[in-house]
Amino acid sequence: SLRNIFSIQREIALAVSIAIEAELSPLGREDPATARTVNPEAHETVLRGRFHRDKFTPDGIGKSIELFKKAIDIDPAYGDPYAELALAYMISNVFGGAEDLDGGQKNELFQACMDSAITLGADLGGVLSIQATTAKYFEWDWDKARRLFKEAIEQDPGRSDAWQEQAGLFFILGEPEQAIASAQRAKRLNPLGVMTVIDLARIYYLTGHYEEAEAEYEAAREIDPDFHLLDLLQGELATARGDYERAIDLLSAGDQEEPGPRLGLAYALAGQRSKAEEILELNLKKPIGSVDPMDLAQLHKALGQTEPAVDQIEAAYLGRHPYLPQEIRG
Repeated sequence: SLRNIFSIQREIALAVSIAIEAELSPLGREDPATARTVNPEAHETVLRGRFHRDKFTPDGIGKSIELFKKAIDIDPAYGDPYAELALAYMISNVFGGAEDLDGGQKNELFQACMDSAITLGADLGGVLSIQATTAKYFEWDWDKARRLFKEAIEQDPGRSDAWQEQAGLFFILGEPEQAIASAQRAKRLNPLGVMTVIDLARIYYLTGHYEEAEAEYEAAREIDPDFHLLDLLQGELATARGDYERAIDLLSAGDQEEPGPRLGLAYALAGQRSKAEEILELNLKKPIGSVDPMDLAQLHKALGQTEPAVDQIEAAYLGRHPYLPQEIRG
């Protein structure tokens, strides 16, 4: 069946990804005279954990946490899984996973894992990249993030996630050409990473290169046809292009449980105000934090509701929404 074919494709992608990562990893470049021996099973388990974490779903992040912990059990003196586990805890605050922990506990575990990673001599490029990502999303310290990404890439030029996350920083800083170049470099290093390709597409979208964005989204769909964010992101792009009929189809498919505010925005811009208002009312009844306030702000604005839109942006600011700076720049 097609589903079995897609499953096989993903397994092939995982195997190739592991081979590429192993080739590019500092583990394979260290001086044999000074490098400590790393258990190969632990190293492969880390790479599998990255693969699942980079699906950016609650289940994928949860699975990655299990695998990083397994790698630590296999080789407790290996620093890399501590750094990767720290990143998994950090992004679970945004994408879900580790639902048994609250935000404060995740932050404590993040710091404890980073301390262990540094103490045990984890890949410095990885540590610096994670620290830069934290400065970018959660501290909003752009100078620190720029410096750390530069150091991470100098330490490990083959680390695709550093190039990938640096691209978003360049966009925030108003440097679109550098953002595109950095995202393109990330894709060259990790061509089968679905989020790497999606992030390139999103940089194209944010910089107004809509045709290039569509092409990259389709490339990501070839890698993983079932990836959960693609309908929503392509629907967002179709909305920006004024193709509201296609946007509504895509966003309706992407909102698998209940219609979200991005679908409401497409309806509002398509002139179907009553449908947009219905979706807005539904989403305003949801628990605080379960709906992206920036999406709500855009829907309020499209309906001519300026004051509620400002309130949602203020809520995003007070909650240190990790994507707020990028959304405002866009």
